[in-house]
Amino acid sequence: MSYRYKLPRLPSAAYRLLSLLLALCFLLTGCGGRWRTTLVRPDGSEAVISQATWRELEKFVDEDRKAVKNKTLLLERVLYQHGHYLVETLVVTGADGATRTFDWTADTASATWQKDGALTIGGETLRAARIEGRPPALADAVT
Repeated sequence: MSYRYKLPRLPSAAYRLLSLLLALCFLLTGCGGRWRTTLVRPDGSEAVISQATWRELEKFVDEDRKAVKNKTLLLERVLYQHGHYLVETLVVTGADGATRTFDWTADTASATWQKDGALTIGGETLRAARIEGRPPALADAVT
């Protein structure tokens, strides 16, 4: 004689609720955290850099990967795409309002922007709310 264990039947409303909760979990985890950073263009206007912007520039990841061995964009590329052709100083303002200033050196030139919005500059990871690239003082004198 064999015994078959029958699972208790849940009402259809419970199945619908369970399905809805699972779908919501997949959507929330699939989208990841949202991030936004304001980038000040050379003319003073502002551009919002977000996950959508990162995805638009993602086509350059493989090209940049020659310099960087992970799935990141070179910050230099993002700056260039937004009109920064000469940068002497990079000013990064964090979400807490703290401002960091970086001279454009080899460390800054190899800075990366990760898909989750974090910046890595000289081995330090930052969460930027605002980024401003300042050109050399004599850049305006060049004609």
